[in-house]
Amino acid sequence: MRWLILEIRALRKSLERIEEWYEYTDKNVTNKGDLAGAQGQLFRLMHLLRKEMTRAGMR
Repeated sequence: MRWLILEIRALRKSLERIEEWYEYTDKNVTNKGDLAGAQGQLFRLMHLLRKEMTRAGMR
């Protein structure tokens, strides 16, 4: 049981780091290439991440 709790905490921390990376990249990188845009993969990733964090009660 303790191992499971530690794994959940590690997963949550990873999600937070991915969100921080996305926000930094979104603000500081001007040329995001093919991944950018309103329907780009980075945009979809951020929305998926936010939805999962909300579902998990992290937001």
